[in-house]
Amino acid sequence: MKTSRTFKRRKSGQTDYRRRLAIVKSSKPRLVVRPSGKGISVQIVKYAPRGDIVMKTVTDRSLKDRGFDIAGNSTPVAYLVGKVMAEEAKKAGISEVILDSGRRNIVRGGRISATVMGYVEAGGNMSHDPSIFPSEERIAGTHLKDKAVGKQIEKVRGPVEQKKAAQPKKPSDQKKAESSKQAKGEKKPAAGKKTAPEGSKSVKKSGGEKDARK
Repeated sequence: MKTSRTFKRRKSGQTDYRRRLAIVKSSKPRLVVRPSGKGISVQIVKYAPRGDIVMKTVTDRSLKDRGFDIAGNSTPVAYLVGKVMAEEAKKAGISEVILDSGRRNIVRGGRISATVMGYVEAGGNMSHDPSIFPSEERIAGTHLKDKAVGKQIEKVRGPVEQKKAAQPKKPSDQKKAESSKQAKGEKKPAAGKKTAPEGSKSVKKSGGEKDARK
């Protein structure tokens, strides 16, 4: 008996049908992100009973057609691919998408996260968690030997220092600032205790004092 195509894809690990079913139930077009060893491909795909319909496709190689002289599978390239895809989605009138990462797990600061970051920052509408986005340094490509990538990113987003200064402070950063102040001697008053106003003197009753009232 010939094995059906569905079970072949499940057996080979190409498709997670439980995850796919949950995504299809949302009835939103899927932002299919597929990084590889040499590049990255992003598609907006709409479900259809007879077969999925590919609405838009952007790859690292197609960035050259948009004025970016870079390619590959790095984090900055993934960001730019997501950005260009958001612009294409706007032109096509696609309002909202849902992420489809296939069988790949979403890694904090990874290429899929960078693609989502580029898509959202360019005005694309999708559910996301900003805590998974890569740092400004990684988006700018400061970790790469090829500095041409960083120059391309700088044209789009501006200098790294400017982006970092514009970012709101995280609660963890505020806690660090408070702890550093306490380490320098600026003690924080304990909860529930009232501090005496300046100029007032605290009067201590002696043990021999008695209440004059009867």
